[in-house]
Amino acid sequence: RARGLTPAPALASPPAALMAALALVRALKRARIPVILAWLCLTVLGALYAKRFQDSTSLDFRVPEAAEGYEAVEAYARRFPETADTVIAFCEKEDGGPVLGEALEAFTDTVSSWADAQGLANTTVTGYYPLARVGLKELATPFLSSPGDPDMSLASIIVVSLPKNASGALATSLEARARADAPAALRVRMTGEPYFLQASLDGITHDVEQVHPKVLPFALLPFLYIVRSWRLGLVTLACAAATAATSYFCMYFVARATPVANFAPSMMLSAVLATSIDYSLFLLSRFREEVLAAGGGATAVDAAVGASLMYAGHTVLVSGSTLALCFFGLLFFPISIISSLGLATGLTIVVSIVVNLTLLPALLLAMPRFFSDFDWRCKRRSPPADAPLLPSPRGGPAAAPEALGATGDAEAGPSDSRAGPSDT
Repeated sequence: RARGLTPAPALASPPAALMAALALVRALKRARIPVILAWLCLTVLGALYAKRFQDSTSLDFRVPEAAEGYEAVEAYARRFPETADTVIAFCEKEDGGPVLGEALEAFTDTVSSWADAQGLANTTVTGYYPLARVGLKELATPFLSSPGDPDMSLASIIVVSLPKNASGALATSLEARARADAPAALRVRMTGEPYFLQASLDGITHDVEQVHPKVLPFALLPFLYIVRSWRLGLVTLACAAATAATSYFCMYFVARATPVANFAPSMMLSAVLATSIDYSLFLLSRFREEVLAAGGGATAVDAAVGASLMYAGHTVLVSGSTLALCFFGLLFFPISIISSLGLATGLTIVVSIVVNLTLLPALLLAMPRFFSDFDWRCKRRSPPADAPLLPSPRGGPAAAPEALGATGDAEAGPSDSRAGPSDT
């Protein structure tokens, strides 16, 4: 008033977002170590169950009852209750000549002896020689590439029916036997649903172990450029690991109860990389701005964490919830391959939100001096003695937390020239 300035109006009551951020910061500051240990345990459990979750996925999906093919599938299942998977051995000569001869006959006997050794009644071997030996040449010639002229056929197939509940292991055993005992003059290639499923699982494993680790550094480059601190990059990696492991751990139990698409793990990991880096960027860029503006120090870290949760945390919560609801909408599709993908991805996004709003601030509060030391192109300044807990919503310094939390008549501080939240 002495300078002729209009005093700031008194706050009738603190904003709800401010009070929520204050409460969360205080709770995380008290329980930061238990929160970190809890997420660490979930990460370890998820790492142990990740392989089991991948093995629990499948390509065997039920046809929706409203679909036209549902009745046909049900009728086939009633007529043939003991369904089987089909494995095909594609045989041709190494020199490109006619395939009929001692080599093909010997390999057919090898496959038949392998099937007999399994001791399973519904494991059958069908091909040219098994049918021709019993006088069914008319049924045998379709297994050749030239049914009208068998002697000039350049390729032949041997069809093996395997029990559905054990087709994967049997197909692997058969392929190993074929590679070991196939005649040198014969080139044998195996195909069929069990091999297709195994190839899909191998592709997912390759993506998880090879592709995503190579993509991660390129995704982190923009993040590191903005936050300008390799220390904050460690927080993002910890959040990504916790999100991926926890999501896999939860989806393992879902996969045991209902079919889950075999490419869901790869989709989940892509969602982990996208959301973890995006949400960490929102929170940590605001954290860096607030720490630098306050001059650093442990008290400034508390204030910066509160500001991050108040402004950027709101953005993370709203955008993440919207994205998760969109994926959960796929649960209303009657096709399980689509609904399971929506459930897996939506669950991953929910876990990512929770991780970034709990584990990330807990790590910052547990090691405030380490994470506030920005030693890459910007240095921390000496901390002021009276750093506030939270900045005001307008960007200026706020009153003490006791004044905001305990009373409703604290006056707002004068606004400064600092810009508003970067995530607005």
